[in-house]
Amino acid sequence: MDIRRKFFVLDTNIIVDNFVEKKYAHKRLENIKSGVAGYTFFILPNICIAEVYKVIAKKILIENAKNLNDIGVMNEYKQVRNEFSKQISRTDQWINIDDSKVVSRNVAPSYYNLDFQRYHLLNCQHLYPFIAKFNKKLKFEKNKEISNVDMFIVAQTMELTYLFDVNHVCLLTNDGDLVEFGNYLQNLPNPEKKKFSVPDFIKYPQIIWISDRKGIENFISK
Repeated sequence: MDIRRKFFVLDTNIIVDNFVEKKYAHKRLENIKSGVAGYTFFILPNICIAEVYKVIAKKILIENAKNLNDIGVMNEYKQVRNEFSKQISRTDQWINIDDSKVVSRNVAPSYYNLDFQRYHLLNCQHLYPFIAKFNKKLKFEKNKEISNVDMFIVAQTMELTYLFDVNHVCLLTNDGDLVEFGNYLQNLPNPEKKKFSVPDFIKYPQIIWISDRKGIENFISK
């Protein structure tokens, strides 16, 4: 594998920002893509896709509920929804792409879907005990928890880390608590991992905050 290749798994909040709100995360992803052109791969976990469609409808339709008869609101909704569909799939009923008519592909897609598979479920067993301990502290300090969806995304990133190495895969998020959990996982002492029978081949992934410019630069430079 080319050592310059970098795989960025995108958390739901990053995907929403990139496609709907187009604020900070959108700019950072564009900078990453242009800075490592041809060697950057943005991975969208399928488990996030439904949530993104939900947020697209919420942001554009529900927040403009009084203007649903406004053709401009409906056009904006369809445009954003179809653009997201186009980016994540080559065949989609909303944008009328027919795979049977696609002879060749001249441009690499910007985003790749990551289906939730059996290996990801198996990875969850090596997250449960540590999420339980971390959530106890998080619940006490902030009345928050690492969700099951977060756990599934981390489990998917773990599998990519196993396949491509920790220096080539990271999870990008705008959730500071998830970043803290990632640091907690990466600094687990071996006796603690052995206590819960974590195999040696299990690699916990880097989880980087989208605002951590230095952290992203260090990841890219490795």
